Amino acid sequence: MEHNFFVGREAELAALHQAYRKAQTGVMQIAFVNGEAGTGKTALVNQFLSQVSADPAGAPAIVTVRCTLESENRGYLPFISAIRDLYDLEIQTENMKRSRQESLQRSLKIIKELAPVWLDLLLFDLPTKVVKTWEVLSPYLKKKTLDAPVFSQKSVFDQFYQLILAKTQSLPVIIFLDDLQWMDRSSLGLLLYFSQNPPSCPLY
Repeated sequence: MEHNFFVGREAELAALHQAYRKAQTGVMQIAFVNGEAGTGKTALVNQFLSQVSADPAGAPAIVTVRCTLESENRGYLPFISAIRDLYDLEIQTENMKRSRQESLQRSLKIIKELAPVWLDLLLFDLPTKVVKTWEVLSPYLKKKTLDAPVFSQKSVFDQFYQLILAKTQSLPVIIFLDDLQWMDRSSLGLLLYFSQNPPSCPLY
């Protein structure tokens, strides 16, 4: 016998779609899916993401980031992961095709120009082999220190804002942050900043 997990969840699914349609008009939306553990929160969101991915009018760029205990102990880690996925930053160092090299070069150039602080955040803690590959492709990159980068909160927030604006010029963006209870305080601050200062772009 087949069981439809989403029986009785149509209203929640419809609410997610309604907010996404508003985001598509250029009004950023934030939706929280709350509930006890094991009640299907992640499954509900994944169902929604599957549906918008099949949109014949055009699928959005979708990034899924799962917060973990490591996230709690590392500043901005969920959003570092989101930027890495959004800008398709290749961490493979072996047998990289020419097209992938060129794509990586373009992404690194955009981030360097719009958000140098985020480039430092992306480089920090990456394996040395990956950093050296990035430096070969984009010689202006240099790992400045083995210590954690130092920067102002305002520069982090403002430059993340610019990276999102640049990415949403061509298509809507959905960032799914799962297990927020493990999110670090810095990332929560960034999320709060965006909720209070929403950019005029199709971000959800």
